[in-house]
Amino acid sequence: RDTVFFVILASNSSCIRIVDGYSFFFNGLQHFSQQLMHQCPIFNFQFLILNSIMRTLAIDWGAKKSGLAVCDELGLTVRPLATVRGNAENQLRELQEIIHSEEIARIVVGVPLSADGLTGDAANRVLAFIETLKSQVSCPIVTWNERLTSFAADEWMRERGYSFKERQRRSDEIAAAILLEDFLSSALNRPQS
Repeated sequence: RDTVFFVILASNSSCIRIVDGYSFFFNGLQHFSQQLMHQCPIFNFQFLILNSIMRTLAIDWGAKKSGLAVCDELGLTVRPLATVRGNAENQLRELQEIIHSEEIARIVVGVPLSADGLTGDAANRVLAFIETLKSQVSCPIVTWNERLTSFAADEWMRERGYSFKERQRRSDEIAAAILLEDFLSSALNRPQS
């Protein structure tokens, strides 16, 4: 018999949510698997349940504008999301809305460390923003070295033929996407303890 694998992102007693977006309503995983075996007896079913859903938001913070990027629940795909503009209060309000609407479980904020890993004035301003953000949101916040992400974002957009105006408009959200990709690839390659 062929084996069919189901990757399940979340399960509770009344609903099982499958990765590709389909939701099945059964009385728990056991009932779900019994129904599958009854309807498709020629297949062997295997289930991988992921309890750790971590839809992550990356923030490339600036005092006047901040770039945002998100990944899917499994951390496999990253996309630039938006650039929020305005003072810190306006940015925080917009961030709270995005965190809620995008169902964010973790936030990664880029901190511009120097080549020797030390914090300067810019990094201290970001760290102060993080302290304010912590009081406004309930999900965990992780810092990540964002040194050279803006340069990498500009290079990435130049290679793809973005105009100067488009590069100025989208550079922060592209930098946030690069930051998030770097964070996720490091997290995937980190040895498990």
